[in-house]
Amino acid sequence: MNVSKRRELCYWSLTPELPLCVNCKHYYQHYRQDGKPFASGHCCFPRLKLRKDYDTCEHFKQKNPE
Repeated sequence: MNVSKRRELCYWSLTPELPLCVNCKHYYQHYRQDGKPFASGHCCFPRLKLRKDYDTCEHFKQKNPE
């Protein structure tokens, strides 16, 4: 899946099952001072790195597996 398709899925039809960083337990969202989220954050596994909501990697773990 290319970047523009992942970005489109993230903004228009995001579901908890999509393997995107925004749904990963290793991803931490960045927020503005007024509490609104940015479309980026950071991943802390296996090392600290900046990520966009629609990025993906091989270390994906779903936030709330049911």
